[in-house]
Amino acid sequence: MLTRAAVVILLAGTLVGATVRSGHAQVFLSAEPHPSFTLAPLFVSTSVNKAGTPAHLTIFWSLSLSAPQSSHPSHLLLLLPFGIAEPGAALPGAPDLAAYVQARGLTVERQGAVPIISRNRLEMGSSRPLRPSGTAPFVTFVRDATARGRSRPASLIRIPWSERLASPDWLVGVDMVAADLVRNKPASWYEDVFWGPRHIVAVSVGDLRNTALYPLYFELRDHVVSIGRDFSMLSINFSDADHLRIDQLTPPSANRQPSEARPNTETVSIPIAGGEGITPQVVRAYYGYYSGRFEWRPIVISLLFLIVGNLTGPVLVPLVKRFLRTVSTRLHIGGGDPARLSGVVLSADTIAKLRPGETTFDEVLKLCGPDYEDEQQQLAGEVRRTLTYRGRRLVPESTRRFGLISHVRRWDLEIHEVEVELRNDRVADVQARIRRARWVPAQA
Repeated sequence: MLTRAAVVILLAGTLVGATVRSGHAQVFLSAEPHPSFTLAPLFVSTSVNKAGTPAHLTIFWSLSLSAPQSSHPSHLLLLLPFGIAEPGAALPGAPDLAAYVQARGLTVERQGAVPIISRNRLEMGSSRPLRPSGTAPFVTFVRDATARGRSRPASLIRIPWSERLASPDWLVGVDMVAADLVRNKPASWYEDVFWGPRHIVAVSVGDLRNTALYPLYFELRDHVVSIGRDFSMLSINFSDADHLRIDQLTPPSANRQPSEARPNTETVSIPIAGGEGITPQVVRAYYGYYSGRFEWRPIVISLLFLIVGNLTGPVLVPLVKRFLRTVSTRLHIGGGDPARLSGVVLSADTIAKLRPGETTFDEVLKLCGPDYEDEQQQLAGEVRRTLTYRGRRLVPESTRRFGLISHVRRWDLEIHEVEVELRNDRVADVQARIRRARWVPAQA
């Protein structure tokens, strides 16, 4: 499925009966650059399916003449901002139409003909077969530019005049395959696994964002036929509605209902506002299909995660914890002092600065810090305080070293304890004790 494109209906009352002579094309333009008729009504519909085949596009319309005797063009042109193909067997195109496009600096990618179909007003909304009414040659082309590269494809269809075009009892249309109307919705691998592939389909009128259309439109913009104030509609038909999931609609006011003419089909539609000139009007759907009787992916995958988590948790969590403990106790990474400290470990230089009879309580806190155990006594008008600093130091004994990584054979535990006795807010005595032992990690 390819990139999104929308449908733009520009039916120009233009005479393009060009023929090839001496290697160049001669183009005949209409004598009426401002058509006196409108499109009323207009129906643009696309059909998508679960199989992922290219979207099928059908356009029906009728012309509303200002007066019964009004003149009409010999041909109608239909500009589409995407590439198209015949819905059935390939039909011969019109070389003069391809030459007309090439004369405007555009590159032809494909040419052929699409069937013209018609339906009586009494048959509208029914499932009766469409009536063939000839063929309409088309050409699909791109615009090549050195700086920007190749544009997206666009198409031009030439529709010969018939009496049914202006008859209030008939609607005339064209039927084609338009792969560009549907594209895959960008998603992460997790979303694809959890929800399955999602797609975007869009159909619109009045969309001129394709740069390949610019040369033709700006040449023929005086020939544009307006949409009349009549009942017109954009619609998207989804087959296999029993397995369809629509995530989002644009606009949110789009109508969604089962199709009255097609079994097991869901239709999303919006009305086309007439008399608005070339104003983009679009209906877009984000959707996906699922298999089975219900959308099983989210349920099954969630249960799978739950079961795997419950089964592996009691086994993996202890193993991971044991591995991390082993790594932390048997390996030392980095340079510098490899010892691991906890609590308050005072160095010998710091202890030497605690001088009895001179160092005050505030100076002790400045040298040793506020993390201490405090014991106070008051005897015969003398205040005695004992500040106890406790800490632990693990010192590794390394055997082999590989760059910044060293293997630790064992750890020696040092328990440091320093008691600072103060009398009347001055240091009276200092006692430092260090106990050493071999440290055995718990469950290592």
